[in-house]
Amino acid sequence: MSKFIFTTDWHICFHQPSCRVDNITETQLNKLSSLVNICNQELPDFIIHGGDLFDAPRSADPSILNNVISILKNLKSPFFYVPGSHDIYGYNLDSYKQSFIGTLEASGCIKVLHDKAIYKFPSDLLIGVMPCQLSNKVEDYLGFKDCDLIVTHNSISDISLPYDHILIKDLAQYFNGKIFLCGHIHKPFYIMENNNLFVNTGPLIRTSITEKDIKPHVAVFNKVNTKLDYKDIFIPVLDNIFVNKNITTESKEVTMTFNDALKDTDLVFNDIYEVLDHIVKQLNVDPKYAEKLKLRLETVTKKLTK
Repeated sequence: MSKFIFTTDWHICFHQPSCRVDNITETQLNKLSSLVNICNQELPDFIIHGGDLFDAPRSADPSILNNVISILKNLKSPFFYVPGSHDIYGYNLDSYKQSFIGTLEASGCIKVLHDKAIYKFPSDLLIGVMPCQLSNKVEDYLGFKDCDLIVTHNSISDISLPYDHILIKDLAQYFNGKIFLCGHIHKPFYIMENNNLFVNTGPLIRTSITEKDIKPHVAVFNKVNTKLDYKDIFIPVLDNIFVNKNITTESKEVTMTFNDALKDTDLVFNDIYEVLDHIVKQLNVDPKYAEKLKLRLETVTKKLTK
């Protein structure tokens, strides 16, 4: 028998999102404390996180990090973490060591699973780990056929998306009886496909007004031989925390989020491509990846301006 809890995409942030009216620092620490209390009541064999614990790799202000460490140290179960795109620099998985994730690991709060590999967990569970990548290909997962669980911070979706992704139906045809724990996309789902269960619990901290109807929760699993039981435990949220504005397009939400990121800088850009060029230069992104990013940006821009 094995009992475990899955959670993902906390996006603990260092700035107040412009779409919220509450004190985000206070709210997110309260949510994190509630999550830890749930885990300690359930006492799983382990907890596994699907990536994007923070909303950015690090901050000049360490106070939130210190509070997170204090809260996570109360956990009674081992906590394993798969790197997400917001917790590293330029899709360099090794850069987590320079981020707040590296500090959390050094503090003993978490264990980072930063390699694409198969790990042996308590109760002899085999877990395949796929950290965040720029490439989303079905063949990247075929080495995990003998695993009980596959944890990924990639774009796994039941619907077509305007950027690189894997459709659940395309991936499920190569597996049978597996559990896929998915992060990255902020869309909660529980989908059975070809006798495989695909789970995404969605974000803990809702930093976008498009996420206001999501109910943050964790997934608790009990696996006995081939039998699997699971349940959701919802985390208390505040009512009426979002700005009362009629934001009807993704482009407006992107603008709000982008303004949040730039509010403490003196940077001025003429268009979004200049923004991308700036980021690529600052992070020293590999040219081949930079070209992929530009193509993905063009695809999304065309979709938003139709």
